[in-house]
Amino acid sequence: MRPPSSSGTSVHKLPEHVIQRIAAGEVIERPASVVREAVENALDAGARHIHVRIVEGGKLEIRVEDDGAGIHKEDLPRVVERFTTSKIRDEEDLERVSTLGFRGEALYAIAVSGRLTLITRTRDEEHGWKAEYQDDRLIRLEPAPRPVGTTLVLRDLFHHLPARRAYLGSVRQETRRVVQVMEAMVLAHPDRSFVLENEKRILVHAPAVPDVKERLGQLFGEAFLERLKHRTFQGESWEGEIWFSSPEDLAGNTAFQWIVVNSRVVRDDRLRGLIYRALEIPPGHHPRFLLVLRVDPAWVNWHIHPQKREVRFHPDLPIHRVLFETLRGAVPGSGKDAPSALRQTPPPSSRVQEPPRPSTERATLFAPSLGGNQPLYAPEKTASLSSVRGVFVHQVFATYLVFEQEGELWMVDQHAAHERVIYEQLLQKGDQPRELLFPLVVHLSPEERSLVEELEEELKRTGFRFRQVSGDALILDAIPSAFQYELDAEAFRALLHEVAHGSGEHRLDRYRKTVACKAAVKAGDVLAPEARTRLIEAWLACKTPQFCPHGRPVVYRITRRELDRKFHRPGSQASGGKGAAGREEKPG
Repeated sequence: MRPPSSSGTSVHKLPEHVIQRIAAGEVIERPASVVREAVENALDAGARHIHVRIVEGGKLEIRVEDDGAGIHKEDLPRVVERFTTSKIRDEEDLERVSTLGFRGEALYAIAVSGRLTLITRTRDEEHGWKAEYQDDRLIRLEPAPRPVGTTLVLRDLFHHLPARRAYLGSVRQETRRVVQVMEAMVLAHPDRSFVLENEKRILVHAPAVPDVKERLGQLFGEAFLERLKHRTFQGESWEGEIWFSSPEDLAGNTAFQWIVVNSRVVRDDRLRGLIYRALEIPPGHHPRFLLVLRVDPAWVNWHIHPQKREVRFHPDLPIHRVLFETLRGAVPGSGKDAPSALRQTPPPSSRVQEPPRPSTERATLFAPSLGGNQPLYAPEKTASLSSVRGVFVHQVFATYLVFEQEGELWMVDQHAAHERVIYEQLLQKGDQPRELLFPLVVHLSPEERSLVEELEEELKRTGFRFRQVSGDALILDAIPSAFQYELDAEAFRALLHEVAHGSGEHRLDRYRKTVACKAAVKAGDVLAPEARTRLIEAWLACKTPQFCPHGRPVVYRITRRELDRKFHRPGSQASGGKGAAGREEKPG
C-alpha cells in the first residue's frame, strides 16, 4: 500500500473497472449472493419451477434454471449493463416497489463477478439464445435450444479477484450458505417449486404447496408444526400472521427465526426484539417463529440496504403495536404493557446461558464421565454433606458446591466445573460412543442436513453414531458417553447450529466446548453426595480448573479473615469456637 505524500493527499476519481468491482461487491459477496439474486430474478419473471445446481459450493459453478418469461434477444446485450431493468421506469415506481428486484444491479453484479452465460427464450421466439459475457459486455450470441424460460450459468466466481476469492469459506460452508438462502426462498414463496442440487445430490426438494402452513410441515415435519402456535392480525393496508413456539418450548439458538415482508426474508432487530419481549423470553433462550407480513408497497421502504435485507415501515403503520398485543394475548397471564415494551430494544444475546432446572425432570442417572457407577442426580431435593480430601462438600441452591479447602471457603459452580472436566477429557482422548437403547430419529431441515455433512468427521470422532435414511430423517444410534442423559432431537439440532461457525481446529474446539456444555450437569440439578465428591475430585485434577472452557470463573474463594470481618470478629486463625486469643466465645 502506497503511503500518502508528505506534501499532502490528492483527490482523484477511481478508474471505471475499480468502481465496477466495488459496486458489485455490495451485491455479490459469495455464491449464496449469486443464488439469491438469480432466484429473485426468476421469481420476478413469473417462474413456477426453479432448479439450482452448484459445484464446489458454487465457487466453481452456479446454474439457475427457471420456466419464467425469458429475455428477448434484443435485450441480451444491455441486460448486464448497470441500472438496466424492466421493473421500474421512474421515481414514482421506486415508492411502490412490488418486485423482488428493482435496482438493475443483479445481473450486472453477477456478470462482473465471474464468467456469465445466459440461455433464454421468450414465448414469441422460435428458439432460444445463448449469450456469453465478459464483465458487462456481450461477447458472443448464438442460437440455442431452450424451452421458454432462462438458464443462468456463472463459472469461476471471483477468478479475477483472488483476494476476494481467498475470503470464501470451505466448499461445505459455502454449500450450507446456499442452502440457507434456498430455505428462506422456499418459506417466502410456498406456491413455487424449488430444487437445489449439489453435484448430483438433492439438498432441497420443495414442490409447490397451497400456503405457508403446508410449507412449514413440508420442510420441518408435522411434529414440528404441531408445536407451533398460530395467530393472524391485520390493519387497514397490511396483514400478517405468525407461527411461534410457546414460552415453554424454547431453543438454545436462533436457527428457526424468519421474518418475511412481501415475500422477501429480511432482518429486523426491532421486530425480533419485540417478539422476545412480548413472549417474555428469558435470557439465553430463543423462540422459534415465522412472521409473514403483507404490506401495501407504498408503506415500505426498501432503499436502506444494498442487498435489500432490511426494511423500514412508514411511521404511521401500527404493525409493531398490533403484533405485540397479539403475542401478549397468546401468553397466559400477560398484561398488555405495550408502550414500555415497544421501545427499540435490541434482542437478547444469543449467548447460551444455563437456566435452573428442577431435579424432578430427571430420573436417577449415572456419571460415566466422572468414573464409578453411582447416581449423579439425587431424586430427593435435600442436600447432604460428603467428604472430599478430608473436607465436606455441601450443595446450595442446587447450583453451587461449597467446601473448605486450603484454609479457605470454596464455592464452585457445578455446571462450569463439570464443563471443564468433560472438555479436558475430550482434549486428551476424545469420547466413546454410548449406544442408545432406542435409536433416536431426528428430522432435519435442508440446512441441518448440510450441517451434518459439514460436521460429520467431528461428530463421529467424539462419539456420535448415526445413519442417514431417505428424506429428511437421520437416526442416532449412539451419543458421546459424556452425556449424562439421552439427547432429544431438539438438543441435537441445537448442537449442530452452535458449532457450525468457524473452520478447522477452531471449529473442532468450538464443538468440544459445546458438547462439554450440553453434557455437563446444569444449574438446578440436585447431586447425590457421591457425585459431588467425584465431580470435585475430577475438577481439582484438571490442568486449568480456574475457568470453564468458555472463560467463565469456576470457583469463588473466601478466606477466614474475610469471613471474620463480615461478622465483626477480631482476626483469627483459630478454630473450634475460640477467638483470637483462644478464649471461649460467649453467646451474643
